[in-house]
Amino acid sequence: MRVAKAVVLLLAAGFAGVCAPAQILHAIGPRPSFQVATIKPTSAGETRAGMGFTAGGRGFITTNATLRDLIQEAYNVKSANQIAGASGWMTSDKFDIEARMDDPQVEAMAKLPMEKKIEQVRLMVQSLLEERFALNLSESTRQESLFTLVTAKGGPKLKPTEMAPADANGLAHPVHGTKLLRTRPGKLEATGASMGLLTDTLARLPELGAEGGFTVGELIVDKTGLTGMYDWTLTWAPETVPQGGDTGDNAGPSLFTAIQEQLGLRLERTKAPVEVLVIEHVERPTEN
Repeated sequence: MRVAKAVVLLLAAGFAGVCAPAQILHAIGPRPSFQVATIKPTSAGETRAGMGFTAGGRGFITTNATLRDLIQEAYNVKSANQIAGASGWMTSDKFDIEARMDDPQVEAMAKLPMEKKIEQVRLMVQSLLEERFALNLSESTRQESLFTLVTAKGGPKLKPTEMAPADANGLAHPVHGTKLLRTRPGKLEATGASMGLLTDTLARLPELGAEGGFTVGELIVDKTGLTGMYDWTLTWAPETVPQGGDTGDNAGPSLFTAIQEQLGLRLERTKAPVEVLVIEHVERPTEN
């Protein structure tokens, strides 16, 4: 996702499960909610598109997002194929959202590692969709084509992230934080990145079917067995380059070759049972 008016990307909370159905985020117990939220149609001609924390981490903001985009983010859905029933205005109408947490929520969130913070915000977005869009979902499972991320012959070529000593809660954090930059088409640079962040990012590339930075493409399931955080750089010949943008290294390897040669990992095509969210009922959002 590209960010507009937001300082942290909601990319980091991909769960590195061993089977596809476990990847969708479900609430355990009551879901948290934002203190207040405003929803309005995106202004005509708006070209920015973004989704993330607001400055200072006190809230959540989206620009130019469809309902399908919001469902994908809220439930950590890894492929548009995992949302059944999204059509018409659900994939065409664009919305801008500004949501704010109360002070106790902000204080509690400040104590969490980044992936847990993002998980909590996603659960809040689930509450918002239920309250303001009257969204009602059911669940199903069906066979789908997907990729598994595995280690290549010779093993991974990833640099373990330098970690700070564990805090009072026993949690260790990357010394330089978790960062992922797409400096130009065909180049990604990561610091303190989990395999969940890697698979989530790959699924948002046009080479794997993503559209416009929001609608994710192919489902990718992590089966590397790597549970740590790593620093890496990935460069490849991009499939598409924005008009007037940096063309990068168009003579470079394909994305699939680059993943194997530069990261020591490999994408393998397979089929597996996949959890699907089915839209049973939804309405255009209520007035602010």
